Amino acid sequence: MSRTAAETHIKELGKIFDICAAKDGDSKTMNYNEFEEMINTNFPNIAKGQNLKEMMAKLDKDCSGELDKTEFGKCIGNFIAKC
Repeated sequence: MSRTAAETHIKELGKIFDICAAKDGDSKTMNYNEFEEMINTNFPNIAKGQNLKEMMAKLDKDCSGELDKTEFGKCIGNFIAKC
């Protein structure tokens, strides 16, 4: 069974997370520098004018200083609500 367009896009978002998070050698979590680069590279228009440190702090529910894939998913959900 082939994937729908929506399923393909979700998989691609997961790949973006994995690639950006792996820059420090740990692909399971994303630190602020990786988050900032990911946003500025992949979502510059949606995130324009937003304070990325504040955004990450709100997404980082466990206060680890890093985002996991579930917390990243909330970021994408916020972007969808803005479109």
